[in-house]
Amino acid sequence: MRIYNLCFLILFVACNEEPEKKTTTPVAELPKVNLMQDLIQKHPDSLILKENLIQYYRDSAEYNKAIELTTIYLKSDSLNTKLWRIKGTLAAENDDTLLSINCFENIINIQPSGNDLVWLAILYASTKNPNANVIADSLLSNKNAQFEKEAFYIKGYYLSRSNKKLESIPYFDKSIQSSYTFVEAYREKALALYDLKKYKQALEVLGKAITVKNNYDEAYFYSGLCLEQMNNKQLAAEYYQNALIYNPNFELAETALNRLTK
Repeated sequence: MRIYNLCFLILFVACNEEPEKKTTTPVAELPKVNLMQDLIQKHPDSLILKENLIQYYRDSAEYNKAIELTTIYLKSDSLNTKLWRIKGTLAAENDDTLLSINCFENIINIQPSGNDLVWLAILYASTKNPNANVIADSLLSNKNAQFEKEAFYIKGYYLSRSNKKLESIPYFDKSIQSSYTFVEAYREKALALYDLKKYKQALEVLGKAITVKNNYDEAYFYSGLCLEQMNNKQLAAEYYQNALIYNPNFELAETALNRLTK
């Protein structure tokens, strides 16, 4: 899924706490995890220490362990929206959309914010849940229109996921009109055009995204796919190479490049 590539992806940020006292145990005598667990035991109220351990498992791609740990912390701090946000983000990254939805629904019930509503609506849209449109409409009704580009994006994304590709395009256009630097709207518009087999038009949209964000790896990758469909495999390979320049861990681009060069 592409939902967690959005610019409003929930990030792991440190709390503004006072620095913790350093442990007297030499770091070299304890494995890293044991050291962090020891610090948490000594300072059980420190959220930043718990976040650091969760982040350690996340960085190690041990998502189940990170989610399990966050669940344990939530048992004693069930109204902590930051922990729910972390768990929801981990679940999304672990391709567990339903768990992520549950986490963000809990956040909305505790203390709703615009960013959390946007994220929940994106998750709803990805599962073709019409509540995505309900949230989008509520965001658009806000007088200051702070989330206008996201609201139009959500409406387009919901329609696209519901296989109404042609109907989705005007909403992506409105999202782009609201913010021409919102590259995710370009991407989704291009993908809708790609699914409609309008490869040249999709390529033009992706070209605009690259103009806005020169290092946009996904735009290069999807441009490569369009070029393959247009039977320009040599140029497609160049675009896949560009995607890998900006994101060396882009497995789909690497697979596509290998398909053309081997």
